[in-house]
Amino acid sequence: MFNQIKINLLKEFRYYYQSPLILFSILINELMILLVFWYTAKAFVPNLEIFSGKAIDYFTFIVVGETALRIPAFFVTVISRNMKNATLEGAFDNHLLLPCSPQYSFMIGGIGASIFEILKVILVLVLAWCFFTIDITFYSLVLAAPLQIMAIFIFIGLGLMSVSALLVLKRGEAWIMKIVSIATILAGAYFPTTVLPYGLDSHLYYASPFNLLLESTRKILSQEMSPHNYLVSSVILLAWAISLFTLGYFLFSKALHMHKKSAQPFLYSS
Repeated sequence: MFNQIKINLLKEFRYYYQSPLILFSILINELMILLVFWYTAKAFVPNLEIFSGKAIDYFTFIVVGETALRIPAFFVTVISRNMKNATLEGAFDNHLLLPCSPQYSFMIGGIGASIFEILKVILVLVLAWCFFTIDITFYSLVLAAPLQIMAIFIFIGLGLMSVSALLVLKRGEAWIMKIVSIATILAGAYFPTTVLPYGLDSHLYYASPFNLLLESTRKILSQEMSPHNYLVSSVILLAWAISLFTLGYFLFSKALHMHKKSAQPFLYSS
């Protein structure tokens, strides 16, 4: 397994980071985004009162919204991206012949890519801490880490469900990206969910793992999460992870069986 991760990690690095200029451009890009967040926060929204009347700087609010969902949501699309790359390289059917399951093969390919995504999140937090003012402690980041790990399995499950539809319909990646974007916005990445009408914020908190993860992470980082609520959120996220990962794995297995039975090549289109 570790050898496969190493191979995919090197492949990912060569493909996306072919020169030092690309790495420098990533640094500048993340810094420019933070600058936009910073001046937007200072010009229009000095602070927000979202947890027990406690004011939180909007810059911290939006940076947490950007980073808390970034790694888990990445796994919704990484498996479909790996399937797309394998198809374009003419290697999709090779994954079906491996001794390990195709699900395992495509997920291992996503781990290498996720390492770079984790490094980007760390880069954003370091830049925010070095050049701006952000109210986040190292201890709160440690407490939030287990929720992130559980959420990864939730979104891998969602990713497996989406590629199951992709494998059957031969298209749909653009819709997957749109759904992820809408779910991220409704989770409150850029605004408090309390502004949503008809009490949608309370319903989405339990109905959407995006909302549960982001709201729980914000409460942890703002030190407003009690041990009891932390345990409840962890149990709910764990239940989401087990159910969605199991369902996604099952649906992908069925979709692969249908694909093999059809004896037709997998022709990808977005």
